[in-house]
Amino acid sequence: WRGVLGDPLTIVKRDPRDRRQVPADIVRRIIQGNSEPQESFETKWVKMPGGKADKIALRQSTVKGLVVVTLGNGAHAGAASTIDVTALRDEEAGDDLTIGIDQKVGSMMRNSIEEVVKLMRLRHEDDGTVPSGYKIEFGFPDKDQLKDGPSAGTAFALVLDSMFTGVKLDPEFACTGAITKIGSVQPIGGVAAKVRGATKKVCPAVGPVW
Repeated sequence: WRGVLGDPLTIVKRDPRDRRQVPADIVRRIIQGNSEPQESFETKWVKMPGGKADKIALRQSTVKGLVVVTLGNGAHAGAASTIDVTALRDEEAGDDLTIGIDQKVGSMMRNSIEEVVKLMRLRHEDDGTVPSGYKIEFGFPDKDQLKDGPSAGTAFALVLDSMFTGVKLDPEFACTGAITKIGSVQPIGGVAAKVRGATKKVCPAVGPVW
């Protein structure tokens, strides 16, 4: 699959009358979220100015992201994937916060983290909820699997906002979509498959975000 919240169906567009086969190595890279050369995948850390809060409201939180996965028979199906976040005191952070992911991700996911940090600065920099001296780390259960795609942005933003405000996320809630620094969620691919996968297991209610 394209990335932790990405959709391979939005990447490969081919005329149905064209019966030529896509080379197996290209298909494999797309499905595994490795459309970039492996050496271009790297960890990502972003500095955010610390604030006046004595401590972070939540030291750990979890959010579910909607994904499209490839089954053993080659068919695509939706599912909900967990993203965990932890916040630990870090002397090296000084008066700032260090926010990022300690596993290799592609350029689109790295850019997504940068956008989310800008959004958090715009939303919380002056409201007294942001502490200093913490390292905040996003993580995925399958840490050794390369990840890419911008659609984790909404999940990153919601769970980071939860850490600052102390408002816990509903464990039966899941989300997907790229997000900009002003909080605008971009068009989402593979919605039908993602929603079907979510409602089958962990998310009994489905609706738009207003």
